[in-house]
Amino acid sequence: MDKVEKAIRFADMLFQPEGARRPDKRQVFDFLMDNTAITEKEVFQWEKESFVCFNGQTAVYGEYYPIENAVGCAVLAHGFAQNRYIMVPQQKLFRELGFHTVIFDQRAFGESKEKYCTFGMREASDVACVTDWASEKSGMYGKMVVLGVSMGAASAMKALEYTENINYLVEDCGFADLETVMDSLYASMNEGERNSCAAGAFWKKAAELGLNADRNQPIDLLRKTEVPVCIFHGTDDTTIDAEHARRLYEVCRNPDSKLELFEGKEHALCVTERERYRAALRRFLDKLYVSAEM
Repeated sequence: MDKVEKAIRFADMLFQPEGARRPDKRQVFDFLMDNTAITEKEVFQWEKESFVCFNGQTAVYGEYYPIENAVGCAVLAHGFAQNRYIMVPQQKLFRELGFHTVIFDQRAFGESKEKYCTFGMREASDVACVTDWASEKSGMYGKMVVLGVSMGAASAMKALEYTENINYLVEDCGFADLETVMDSLYASMNEGERNSCAAGAFWKKAAELGLNADRNQPIDLLRKTEVPVCIFHGTDDTTIDAEHARRLYEVCRNPDSKLELFEGKEHALCVTERERYRAALRRFLDKLYVSAEM
């Protein structure tokens, strides 16, 4: 198979994930048990309400977890090749910090009936739809936190374009723009091999699906927003280089924005340094606690 064929196969896999790229609930909890010691039994004990949120004709499947005396509500968006349960470690931290929580399946993952993943392009409006629903459901107007990991972080940043209900944004190992991330993304999925055709194949596939990939530039949304942003990224991330985090932080306009680089952490594994991750979230969300005490 030549590099052009490999690039086409790569693009097809991004837009139509199958097999190991679309894990089920059991596979995700096995991973969590191995890496965080969180079990399905523990999560099963939490009060929850399953829901379906409709973004136009797209059904978004998720779960709402209320707690008593909440200071806010956190909506958690997972990344590529995962489902909503991969967000349980972050969810558990938010629960400890006093938040209602919402987890949901992105397009083409988990319970989603959508055929295509669009790598944050259409998922952004899904995140906004779920955030609006959760804001009304929880009654936490002005106290909504959205956290996204990897592709979910891109979706969360882009969601700022579709809703005014995001009051705090947590961006965990996301990308600043698609053009500069395609090379490392391809390499991470192909044992370090590089392919100069990967980006072109992605853009061509996006156009075939009626998607404008040029508009999927999360950094452009951070340049415009006054929402405070907390950025987490591992310095040894080989999927999305930490330089993306530095670029995103440089354009943040709100002075309460923060950059937290986790030394030696690979992609999407900052949360395994649990106590630091928790403490950083607590500092970032300090104003919510101050307002709750007044």
